[in-house]
Amino acid sequence: YPNYGLPIESMGDVPFSHHVYDVALEFYPEAIAHYPVEATHHRCRTLLKLGTSHAFQGRPLAAWAAWQRALKIDPQFKAAADSI
Repeated sequence: YPNYGLPIESMGDVPFSHHVYDVALEFYPEAIAHYPVEATHHRCRTLLKLGTSHAFQGRPLAAWAAWQRALKIDPQFKAAADSI
């Protein structure tokens, strides 16, 4: 599924798991753009990782914005609420 976000998110997960957050930040926005609107859990999960990557890069406002986007998609997404 080349037009789906999961393969792109997975490519970002490799550098994320090795704490190379600047490289992970290249993949997550593209992954979010490729997920359909109804894939709320996938989009929230990717936004959580995007926010975490920004936080570790010393960008707290960008991290907060990503977590807020996740909460707009799903107000019950506890991981984003806990991160804020």
